[in-house]
Amino acid sequence: MAMVGDFGRLIGYMVRCAIRRWYVVLATMIIVVLGGVGFARLAQPQYSSSMIIVPAQTNQLSGLGGARSAQLASFTSSLSAFGLGGLGAQQQFLTYIEVLQSPSVAAAVLADPQMLSELYEGATDPKTGQFVRRPGAMSTSLYGLFKLAPPTAPSLDDVQHKLNITIIVNTSSENPNIATIVCTAHNPYFCPKFLHFVDSAAQTQLSAVTLNDAQRMVGYINAQLPQVQQQEVRDALSDLLTSAIKQVAVSQLHQSQGAVIVSQPFASDQPSFPKPRFIIQVTIMLGLVLGVFLAWFFTQTEFDVKFGRSMMALAGQRKLPT
Repeated sequence: MAMVGDFGRLIGYMVRCAIRRWYVVLATMIIVVLGGVGFARLAQPQYSSSMIIVPAQTNQLSGLGGARSAQLASFTSSLSAFGLGGLGAQQQFLTYIEVLQSPSVAAAVLADPQMLSELYEGATDPKTGQFVRRPGAMSTSLYGLFKLAPPTAPSLDDVQHKLNITIIVNTSSENPNIATIVCTAHNPYFCPKFLHFVDSAAQTQLSAVTLNDAQRMVGYINAQLPQVQQQEVRDALSDLLTSAIKQVAVSQLHQSQGAVIVSQPFASDQPSFPKPRFIIQVTIMLGLVLGVFLAWFFTQTEFDVKFGRSMMALAGQRKLPT
């Protein structure tokens, strides 16, 4: 309780200092707000675009269910051991989300000169017309000062890092079947096109994974089917073989399997950053707090100087010049 009382008295004293030195508080607020307005005017705007995806309800490979014989259970465990248990809609959706920011998608961006140029905001060599990584102003000066070679085209790791900071995948813990993919860039027309490109690259990669799993499953079942004697197991394996063959056909057509876009991305005409109204509100509060602190600091400094002069005068020393 004593600490709370001391803190309350300190706050009250700081408020009195601020009232007595109101001009310090006002000048500080004006300077901070002007700095915030300048930042809002000079900062390069960023635009966001988003799309909402849900699991695709396509013909997925499923496990062996329905029959209960011991031999059928043995085949089920064998398929799982070989990684051939199949991908359900939810599992493929989660795999699709992982693939979105994977090196395979980054490689697809790296292999597309137009998309790569737009991702790095059109940094091209005016002499050769080839894409090069554009350095900042300070980096350019250092290159000229030390006669270093200019930066080369971005590597796969560079594109991977750029991909991870350009798009963000937000999933809800309450509803894991809905995900929002947000893209942020300086060009408002880039994000919708980039989101569709990334979605297509992820679907292609997922189709390749599913095709490989389905082909392996077909080969495994064809090898095991002649050895099965029980009609119940043969019927279940035949159904699974038919499903796997269908999945191979779907994967070869590169049809959407992982996710479906239910809300298309569009170009926004309002920047997501900076937001002038929010910046002004923050700078007003920051200027007020800083101004009160400075008013208290100047009051304390003045008191300390006067106290020191008084002590020196009492000691018989010469008074400090004013």
